[in-house]
Amino acid sequence: MNIEKALGLTEMAIIDNSKLYDLRSYLQNALSEQIAKQKGGQTEKNRLTTAKKYIQNCIKKYEYRKNMHGVWYDDNYNYQYLTDSHSAFKLYSHIQGLPELDKEIEKLKIEEIFKGFDKHSLAELPSITDLKLQCKLAKAELKALNKKYKLMADVEHGLIQVGNSYYDVERIITVLDILGHDNIQVYVDNNSELSILYFKGNKGEAILCAVKKPNNYEN
Repeated sequence: MNIEKALGLTEMAIIDNSKLYDLRSYLQNALSEQIAKQKGGQTEKNRLTTAKKYIQNCIKKYEYRKNMHGVWYDDNYNYQYLTDSHSAFKLYSHIQGLPELDKEIEKLKIEEIFKGFDKHSLAELPSITDLKLQCKLAKAELKALNKKYKLMADVEHGLIQVGNSYYDVERIITVLDILGHDNIQVYVDNNSELSILYFKGNKGEAILCAVKKPNNYEN
């Protein structure tokens, strides 16, 4: 925890009660990160940080889809779910400190989407180091584009091919980070050009939707 920042927020809250929320949020985040690190070191802390960003981006993009603004659980509290419509997670190892959906919000029934991958073939991804390097190159290429709306598919390094399908390289990294890089196997339908990519590891399962390959994409 950054003590200077905490003290600054405390001083502001003393002067202005409306700042108490900022102080509380900061302390809650700092505490959850500390607990995550104690639970599983830097890997668990990265899971928490990535999942928080995942949910924040979802809230920003889908303001009115309240049923994607946090995590929820199955009836027996065995699995923790979250989704942004492009990907979805079924976590055996819950990530503590994430916002949870309010009880009155009707939960998405996504359990069924994690079934039916028995015909998918085992696939191999590049190393996380290579994926991050490709993502860095893609972001540099995106920055140079003179477009208002930019997608990873717009640039050479933005997509990665698995089987006959293409996927956003940054989204693949996000999935691997939330699953904790823990003995993850990846499966793809080699007979499809828009196969759902299925991930299964010690900490949970995930799916990622493919993107349509642009006509000018040669990677």
